[in-house]
Amino acid sequence: PVLVVVPDLMMRQKIVGALQALGYHARGVAKVARLDAALADGVPSAILVEIDGVDIDAPALTASLAGDDRRGEAPVVGFCSHMGTELMDQVRAAGADRVIARGELIRRLEAVMAEIIGPPAP
Repeated sequence: PVLVVVPDLMMRQKIVGALQALGYHARGVAKVARLDAALADGVPSAILVEIDGVDIDAPALTASLAGDDRRGEAPVVGFCSHMGTELMDQVRAAGADRVIARGELIRRLEAVMAEIIGPPAP
C-alpha cells in the first residue's frame, strides 16, 4: 500500500480517499510511532509524509526511512506548506526521494503518483 503519514485526520482521510479513488491501495498512519507497525505489515509501494505535521521531526524521520530496508524500493515523498522551503531542503538532504508543496500534491496527486510509482495495479 501507499502509506500516508499525516497526523491531521481530515487531511489524512482526504489523501487516502483520493488515492483509493484513483485505484491505489492506501493506508493512513496517524502517528510516526505507528509507522513501524505499518512497515512490519509489508513493503509499501510509497510513503507520503506530511513533514510539517505535529510531533514530526521530519529530517530525522526521513533519514530513518531512507536507511530502513523494510521500505524496499518505496519512494519517500515529503510534503508541507509551500512556505516551508527550509524544511523542504532539510528533508531533501536527509534522503527524501521527492519533496513537494501540499497544495501541489493535492492538485496533481494522480500525476505525482504516476511519476513516482506508476499507475495503480489493475
